[in-house]
Amino acid sequence: MKKEMRCMSVVRLFVILSVFILAFSGCSISEIRGSGGSGSKGGSGKLGFDPYTGTSGLEMSFAPGTPPPIVYANANDEVPLIIELRNKGAEPIRQGAIQLFMTGFDPNIVHGLSTPMAAPVNSDLPPVSEFNGEGGFDVFGSKGEFSIRDVYLPPATDHYTPTLNLIACYPYATHASATICIDPDPYSIEQESKICQVNDISLSGGQGAPLAVTKIEHEIVPGQKMMFKIHVENKGNGRVVSDPSFSCEKTLEYNEIDSIDVLNTNIIVGAGSISVDSVKPEKLKLVNGKGVIYAEAQPAFGQDREYTTPIQVNLYYGYKTSITQQLNIKNIGNRGY
Repeated sequence: MKKEMRCMSVVRLFVILSVFILAFSGCSISEIRGSGGSGSKGGSGKLGFDPYTGTSGLEMSFAPGTPPPIVYANANDEVPLIIELRNKGAEPIRQGAIQLFMTGFDPNIVHGLSTPMAAPVNSDLPPVSEFNGEGGFDVFGSKGEFSIRDVYLPPATDHYTPTLNLIACYPYATHASATICIDPDPYSIEQESKICQVNDISLSGGQGAPLAVTKIEHEIVPGQKMMFKIHVENKGNGRVVSDPSFSCEKTLEYNEIDSIDVLNTNIIVGAGSISVDSVKPEKLKLVNGKGVIYAEAQPAFGQDREYTTPIQVNLYYGYKTSITQQLNIKNIGNRGY
């Protein structure tokens, strides 16, 4: 009997010590299981990692040291500009899909940067994933595609400091999903026994793309139709363009910028697709970055009682973003004295 009591005491002591160690190590059960959490993209190989969070797409930057602090005019030097490109969203960017365009300088002074071109990305830029939390990466300019050369300043000009504006254009997509309630009889007096209610759904945190679905309003007219109001918002630092294959060099018209071609939108409820004809308007103009898509579906309820099913919203568009960098040009030519 005493031996059994001693064994039980040892077991209790082991349990207490285990709880004490976990408490002071700061580990929770979710952390031990590798919970990625919404919006967590920094790690790789995490269980539960969700790439469809955040509001990033293509991110770019000038590589450290480019351009150099000073570029000397009339020196016959060639100064390369190297651009770092990274896909931080959930949609892949295919080879050759990115267009880069440099503006902000006088092409009669700075040569080598005035020609728009498609960035020859060596391979696809894959999206962020469980095993690649930083997304696909590549550089542009290491082969001299963007090079400052033959810089000329008049003899009486000491400095010229233009602001380089690097514009990137690329196709992208947003894939949002949520679970909705399908109720063939929303006015039933047995509300308390129902497993779900037809309610609006708020979506926060983005879907791994600069254009985000923020809310889905849902209403059912018994025996007639299902109606949806899908709220979208540009959460990125660029502009949404209706045509995914638009030219970065082209000056966009009013109806092209901050617009979504809704005819390219794909909405799926459960296992059946909502007809494109039921989605309005055909072209959605974003006002202050926000807009609403209206959709209707026939009541293909599938059963007599309420149930839950997924809704998917797929948006396809172009995106235009830019970064700036000051260029400091100093004249070392003949000043005339």
